[in-house]
Amino acid sequence: MEHDAWSIVWKCVGICGVNVWDYPLKALIAISNAKFEFEWGQTSELLAMIHNRTIWGKGKPKSADEFMPGKKGKNKSRVKLTPDNIAGALD
Repeated sequence: MEHDAWSIVWKCVGICGVNVWDYPLKALIAISNAKFEFEWGQTSELLAMIHNRTIWGKGKPKSADEFMPGKKGKNKSRVKLTPDNIAGALD
């Protein structure tokens, strides 16, 4: 997939649901990261509750952070968007 500045802008706008002309790229990236963390925060809380309250929770209880991508712990799969990451993707 070709990485150019506009593809990153459109991806962030799609995630944020805001007008592209109202925010600079750095703000769109920050808004996208905040939305991701908010939505995954809710999801990880539900996953932890389900795990700890059902048959899957017969072992050690898990915290929401263990289901949250990119948090310190077992799951470190998410790379946070930064201007430096984007500059590297554009090269």
